[in-house]
Amino acid sequence: MRKAIKIVEYMWLFVIAASLYEIIRLWNVEGGTNLFYLSLSVGVFMYFFRRKTRLKMEQRQEEKLKNQE
Repeated sequence: MRKAIKIVEYMWLFVIAASLYEIIRLWNVEGGTNLFYLSLSVGVFMYFFRRKTRLKMEQRQEEKLKNQE
């Protein structure tokens, strides 16, 4: 489960990188960049949200293991 969540985090980093690339590529082209700004902001938000969720879940699992001992 942890591996899958980390993979999703890396996928969001890829979305951020791809969005930045497209924003830079389309910087001087008229129109069309608004969607890439949106995808970049969503990607950044989702990356940090997923990371925080994973860290909380790992902390809870560690506490659960400590309580079982």
